[in-house]
Amino acid sequence: NPDGIVTVADDLRRLVEQSPTEFGGQSISVTASFGVSVSLVNTEEAVQESIGKADAALYAAKAMGRNRVVGWDQAFSEGDDAVREHLKTAKVASTPTFRIA
Repeated sequence: NPDGIVTVADDLRRLVEQSPTEFGGQSISVTASFGVSVSLVNTEEAVQESIGKADAALYAAKAMGRNRVVGWDQAFSEGDDAVREHLKTAKVASTPTFRIA
């Protein structure tokens, strides 16, 4: 459920935002951005594609203002021209460490 995973990611984002970190006796505010892609994956290629979409959505979240959750479809429809161009050419940042059985 795409809406469900976005809600979970946004809850986590809010938790991070509301939980300052202590370092050197000082309180440091921290925020997080998440890119979300929901796919049914049954091949390693599909896993790679889903990771690539999530990575591109994360790029869009940062480009659209940070401290937010952006889904793949939202990133493509709401991002500016530079974001959309990046999404068209997005590659997976790293390969997964698991295999589909």
